[in-house]
Amino acid sequence: MAGPALVLCSFLISGGLALAVASAPGSASAEAAEQVRGQPVEAVLLRGRDVDDATLLDALQLRSPQRELSIPPWPSDARERYDLFAVATIERAGESLTITVVLSDGRAYYRTLPSSPTGAPREAASTIANMLAAIEEDELPPDEEDVPLPPEQEPDPEAEPESKPKTEPKPNPKPQPEPKPEPETPPAELEGVLAGTIGIAVGPPDPAGFVGGGGGLGLELRLPAAAVISLAVRSHWHRADGLTVGRTRISVGGGYAWRRGRFELRSVVGLDVEPWTVRREGVRQPVAYPDGQEREFGVQLGGHLRLVPSLRVPLGETVALRVGPRVELSGSALAQDAGVARLLVPDPTGGTPSVATRVGGLELMAGLELGVAWALPRRR
Repeated sequence: MAGPALVLCSFLISGGLALAVASAPGSASAEAAEQVRGQPVEAVLLRGRDVDDATLLDALQLRSPQRELSIPPWPSDARERYDLFAVATIERAGESLTITVVLSDGRAYYRTLPSSPTGAPREAASTIANMLAAIEEDELPPDEEDVPLPPEQEPDPEAEPESKPKTEPKPNPKPQPEPKPEPETPPAELEGVLAGTIGIAVGPPDPAGFVGGGGGLGLELRLPAAAVISLAVRSHWHRADGLTVGRTRISVGGGYAWRRGRFELRSVVGLDVEPWTVRREGVRQPVAYPDGQEREFGVQLGGHLRLVPSLRVPLGETVALRVGPRVELSGSALAQDAGVARLLVPDPTGGTPSVATRVGGLELMAGLELGVAWALPRRR
């Protein structure tokens, strides 16, 4: 009986010692792992792609003030300075934000969430702060373990290997400036003109003063370069001391029509031929010239300068109305005598005849001009 009992006791004692030896290291490893899992994350090394690093750093500092934070360049002695630290990579692509947190002990955590360009730094900082807090409380299991720490700067995947000879990029040609569109040339315009004027004789010889009034019609062509060609006829009447003087002036001229917006200043210089007649009580009277000859009518030769500042109002795509004051300075003389015609009225008592009025000399006309213009078809 003593022999079997002794053998049984020896077996039990040996098994217990072996179990104690085997279980002691396992308990120490579990306790060490638990101690690592509960360590605080002392520092976070940040790396952003398409996210502003400085804004991200400020946002995370507000949410995790107890940690040391750094953006590139990172401290070179991070492993010596910190027992546990993390490298956080934030990358924004389109409307999504990818966050990767790798601890210095190899644990890795990945998150992807929607984001906007302006809110990306704040959203990334909040997510990283929450993840680190959960990691320290051992409430967030890692997505992957034994992951090496990422480098401070990722290599460019499109970069060519150094062994391959690099070709110098060709300089981009300077962009040629776009040609400015040429201003559209306005079309030529044909304009009918209606005018009413009154006039006064100025300067010698006497008598000066009012010389009557009348109206005129004209046809003017305004070319695309703003030059004007004018053809006009004017009828002018004056009554003085029983005499009625009728004057018909035919003019041809040219000028310029300067236009700015709806304002137009038209200036025309014309040459005039002006036949005229005299009537007394409806009966035509002969015109006595200084040479003693009598003719049925007189003829004046001269010219004029006309200025018309006017307002131009479009009435459609091809029609426009123009209206404005008309000022004209003209001068003329008798064709046969190169002088100014002075009309005499005989004295009933047989005395010296009196001068009733004059025709020609220097005259100033003023009135109103109205024009209607039609745009002519463009040449192709």
